[in-house]
Amino acid sequence: MNNLAYLSKERLAFLRKNQYKESTLAKYRRGLNVFVKIKSVRNIL
Repeated sequence: MNNLAYLSKERLAFLRKNQYKESTLAKYRRGLNVFVKIKSVRNIL
C-alpha cells in the first residue's frame, strides 16, 4: 500500500513537471506566433 502511494506521488511529480514544460512551450509558441504576425504586418506596410 505504501509503495502504491509512493508511486502515485512520483507520477504526480512527473505529470506536474510535464505540464510545466508544456505550458512553457505553449507560451513560447504564442510569443513566436505574435512575433511572426508583427513581422508579416511590417512586410505589408
